[in-house]
Amino acid sequence: MGINKKNALVLDIGGGSTELAYKGNEFKKESFDLGAVRLTEKFIKNDPPTAEEYDEIRLHIIDTMVNSINKYKEAENIIGIGGTITTLAAVSQQLEIYSQEKVHGYLLRKEEIKKILDKFMSVTLTERKKILGLQPQRADIIIAGTAILLTILEMLCFKEITVSEWDNLEGAVLCKFGRFKL
Repeated sequence: MGINKKNALVLDIGGGSTELAYKGNEFKKESFDLGAVRLTEKFIKNDPPTAEEYDEIRLHIIDTMVNSINKYKEAENIIGIGGTITTLAAVSQQLEIYSQEKVHGYLLRKEEIKKILDKFMSVTLTERKKILGLQPQRADIIIAGTAILLTILEMLCFKEITVSEWDNLEGAVLCKFGRFKL
């Protein structure tokens, strides 16, 4: 089953966009043109990426979201879905073989995410592909995806995120067939 947290914001980081959805007094959702692939292609030119490239990504995320982020500040919890977040949970646990059971429900702390990002930023793409838990096909976009996650956690003052293996499609199906109400 999904993650059952009250007053939770759902964050979905994709390749081309990032979505926020929240059900408080009213349902709020928004999509931003901030995806892991999109930002990698736009900002990362060096291998490994430079601190300046990372800072440019962060500033772009802040500029894009600054006028919208306050409407999500009443959320008490945050749940993350999508490949970036599940990958970070796998890297945090150093999983040699990906395990949905170990990833789903995993609590990923901001300090751990920063530590993982430092590791990603300190090695080349070839070396990143060898990091336990990181699928080689994600190694090129994981830094931008991680930048999106960290920046949003910081903007919303969250210290941790709960990882979910479920995605928006499964939530939509449950909504449609009455197992979940907005």
